[in-house]
Amino acid sequence: MTDEKEKSDFGKGTTYCIGLFLAHESMHDGEPSWTPELWFNGASDHFYDLQTTGNKEIDERLKNLQAKCLHWGYGFAPPVATKEDKAWALQESKEILLMIDRHFLAVDTEKGQWE
Repeated sequence: MTDEKEKSDFGKGTTYCIGLFLAHESMHDGEPSWTPELWFNGASDHFYDLQTTGNKEIDERLKNLQAKCLHWGYGFAPPVATKEDKAWALQESKEILLMIDRHFLAVDTEKGQWE
């Protein structure tokens, strides 16, 4: 028996998983067969092993984002995902990354005009 570390299919971490989720942002844009719930089905996989940070405010937002995205991606039960939900999830992910930069890295951050 080997002592091989188990590998993750969709990533494990906080900023890494958010980054992988955000990489899906414009995937399938304009394809009429792709609904928001199908988009979430592919993008939300990266939130299976989303880790918390130890900061209460950030962690509450992370858990909320994770729960909603996984529901929209795999629940297929009301409420189903909308374009507005996709926009919210993408913006919330970016906001959380800004919070992590400011809180943990003490990085001087500023939202981009052309986000």
